[in-house]
Amino acid sequence: MRTTSLINSMLALLSLSLPAYAQRPAVFYVADPAALNAADQAAFDRLTVLGFSVTVIDDNLSDPADATGQELIVISSTVTSGNIGTKHTATAVPILDWEPALFDELGIQANNANGVTIAGTQIQIVDASHPLAGGLPAGVIDFFNALGGLASPDTPVAGINIVAREVGGTRPVIVGVEKGS
Repeated sequence: MRTTSLINSMLALLSLSLPAYAQRPAVFYVADPAALNAADQAAFDRLTVLGFSVTVIDDNLSDPADATGQELIVISSTVTSGNIGTKHTATAVPILDWEPALFDELGIQANNANGVTIAGTQIQIVDASHPLAGGLPAGVIDFFNALGGLASPDTPVAGINIVAREVGGTRPVIVGVEKGS
């Protein structure tokens, strides 16, 4: 009995020390929630480790009301852009978008196009202080272990925060659009 009380007390103390962000709600739009690909599964797992309670939603069922009560919306590159469209353009919930065909709908791309793809293995962090830099230092870093494609809004809107660029060029590869921009 005393052991049980001790364990319960320790669990109670542990629960008090959990980060305040534990179980933050997030929506994750994918092409097929029943069959996540390796990248989507890795993103889901990482979000869970970061304390998010992730609801995976089929992009065919996306709805602006999905943003209600959420702290994050993640859009996979597996979605069909037309299924998401402008549904979340005006939402106040932060969005991580991995679907370049949504750059114009989300107000990232100025010329109503989908941006460009840049082949490479490295990126250059130009704003290490931004949360999207993930704690990486300013400068050139290895981003892929094999040649990969990086999407870029080649004509970003004014006021966009460029966190990382292609190495040796000017096209952004990690961007943030701050609230109110």
